[in-house]
Amino acid sequence: MVFTEHEDKNKMKILDGQQRLATLLLFLAALRDTLKQSTIEKAPEWIEEINKILYTRNIITLNKNPKLELNREDRVFFEKIIIHGVVANMKYSSHKLIKEAYEFLKDKINERLKNDGEMFVKGLLEVVMNKLLMIKILVDSDINANIIFETLNDRGLDLSVADLVKNYLFMISEEYLEIAITNWKEIIDQVGDHNVTRFLRHFWISSYELVRKEELYKKIKDNVNKKNVKEFLEQLCNEAIVYSNLNNPTHEFWGDIEIESLLEELNTLRVQQVFVLLLAIFQKFYKKEKNIFKRLLQNLINFTFRWGTICGLNPNDMERIYSDLAIKLRKNQIEPFDIIETLRKLSPPKEDFIRSFKEKTIRNNKLAKQPKTPTIFQSITFPKK
Repeated sequence: MVFTEHEDKNKMKILDGQQRLATLLLFLAALRDTLKQSTIEKAPEWIEEINKILYTRNIITLNKNPKLELNREDRVFFEKIIIHGVVANMKYSSHKLIKEAYEFLKDKINERLKNDGEMFVKGLLEVVMNKLLMIKILVDSDINANIIFETLNDRGLDLSVADLVKNYLFMISEEYLEIAITNWKEIIDQVGDHNVTRFLRHFWISSYELVRKEELYKKIKDNVNKKNVKEFLEQLCNEAIVYSNLNNPTHEFWGDIEIESLLEELNTLRVQQVFVLLLAIFQKFYKKEKNIFKRLLQNLINFTFRWGTICGLNPNDMERIYSDLAIKLRKNQIEPFDIIETLRKLSPPKEDFIRSFKEKTIRNNKLAKQPKTPTIFQSITFPKK
């Protein structure tokens, strides 16, 4: 875990490893709260000792203070579990994840307690207190911390592109750090913790240039600086909301049953590359010319189905096509008709499509059960100006 100094001399700031520590404390809270319901003789003593690990108590006011404070959005929710064993009302998707982890741990601990009782508790505490090892790295600045992150990544340790990007953006945000943290939190809430790297890459190749995942961090580092980081994070945050609703369409966001139905149809194809172009199409047309957005979406479903699902052509080539069109569209270098013409020219010939369709075995159960709608089989068309 990587730490740096906190403004409060009695505290330390965690730069990397907060999730691991939070999970460990949730585990101990789950053990404590399960012991409260048990008949084990030593349970009250173990509960008291676990609480000493989870929080401190002011000897004068008797207020309980957790030893780990999470970010602004999760802090109170996490503290109520750690201190009181109470799951509060959930406001963010991260609250749902914390709740699910806590309840999962309680269920597993309860199962083992019923079978092994006191011996199980002793074994758990022996591992946590005496056998669990954690490497503590103390750095004197966020800059040095980022050097460590990059070094760890260069040595092949498990540090994702999203981790590197986040830490770099936070490092250069300076007076905008609180805004940066809030924006990043919103991005995670929208696209999901495990999908951040994919979203970052899709946004980048939709807006700037085609890059491999391994090159993404360097490209962002080369192009985003102290002067434009605030604007960059705001754009990321806005496009994350769109990206989330392309993947999982909601009526609250779209307010259009036809578009929602089309996106559900698109998602049965399980092709992520198409979102690269749809991000750009949304920004360009959705608010002012929704019918154009809808027509382009219909044609993209058709092209994606023909190219990837049936004919099985190279997905990297499809991604290259979508990236090129997206970047040109954002730069106002092409019009809707140009997109359709490109898709028409590159679409597999009718004879190849029919032959591949006859030979195709659909292993995607959701797609196999999907009614074959006109959208999938229609020609790629768009009215000429």
